[in-house]
Amino acid sequence: MARGRASALLVLVALAGCRRAAAPPAAPRPAEISASPPPAAPASSAAPPVGAPTSTPPPPPPPDAAGRAAHEVDDDDDGMDAAPSRASPAPTSPLLALSDEELVRRYRRDKTSVGSLSVGKPNLGLLINGVRMGESPAWFLLEPSGAYGTEEVVAAIALAIGRAHEEFPETKPLPIGHIGAAHGGPLSPHKSHQSGRDVDLGYFLTHGQRGLVAANKSNLDAGPTWVMVKTALVETPVEMIFMDSAVQRLLVEHALAHGESPAFLDEVFLVRGKNPAAPIRHLHGHHNHLHIRFHSPNAEALARRLSRVLPTPRPAPPKGHGRSAAPAPAAGGFELRARSGDTLVVWAKRYGVSVEDIQRANGMSDHALKIGHVYRIPKPALPPLPPPKR
Repeated sequence: MARGRASALLVLVALAGCRRAAAPPAAPRPAEISASPPPAAPASSAAPPVGAPTSTPPPPPPPDAAGRAAHEVDDDDDGMDAAPSRASPAPTSPLLALSDEELVRRYRRDKTSVGSLSVGKPNLGLLINGVRMGESPAWFLLEPSGAYGTEEVVAAIALAIGRAHEEFPETKPLPIGHIGAAHGGPLSPHKSHQSGRDVDLGYFLTHGQRGLVAANKSNLDAGPTWVMVKTALVETPVEMIFMDSAVQRLLVEHALAHGESPAFLDEVFLVRGKNPAAPIRHLHGHHNHLHIRFHSPNAEALARRLSRVLPTPRPAPPKGHGRSAAPAPAAGGFELRARSGDTLVVWAKRYGVSVEDIQRANGMSDHALKIGHVYRIPKPALPPLPPPKR
């Protein structure tokens, strides 16, 4: 009973974040969306502004050893070529008993009355009536503006993390990376995370962390990490999980040592080599976080029923990741290829320009650099250092 009450409390804390969240800034349609959660009765769109969290969040994460902000993850692939591992459970929303006409009337009268809608695919989608992950002593958000998902997904994340903290009360708070933007769509630096069904979670580490840190045998806190992963697999609608194979082996070793069924581990870990459709799969770049892709049965089914009145997802610009297709022209300056360890702040200090100048010169809407991409460094107001020899 105590465990059940604690899990329910953490789920409520997660969903409460959307009640505290202010409405997202105005944007062209389809951004006319409330950030309130879809409760049984229509929620008021007059939600109060973002308030103080239930616990004091940690300071912004520092750059990691490579010089990148700790929420910037190498998710350029995002597993979009991977075939789905698990079929979606059947939806249970009572709204699905209504006729298409009645659903459309409700949506047009009050978008929030139909709950979260996951439109399209993880790599070409939108999120309508998404909810923001709340704050909790059990986790912290690395980028709150990128922590929106469907109500089902937010609840599933809270359940999995909360269960780990129930069984290991001294566990440090877990960093949560990107889920999705308030309205879905492209979210740098990912190809997925567009329809409110993906989340990047840090691994539990023995010393805790302020950002996403590579897990290894010396620092992985395998107990709570395995409880979180197993809870997600058994109690939530997981489609697949991307995890570095070395971390997979550490979790398998822990699970076997603590009496886990070998047959279950064969079923869920691709690294075991017994099930080619195992949901836990290796993907490059997932040594410092795991990526869970959930089904969201109700949000997906309702979006399909309302598809004729919903906006159509649009692909990201060809050069993607939050940037325009072509850099804005700059007077003078030089071009520079981004390497591991580079950040806009480092470049700005090194070459005597501002971060905003570099963003304008490249049509950037965020601070994320794509390794290997060529950027224009504009002419500085002060004499710069010479361009690097690379």
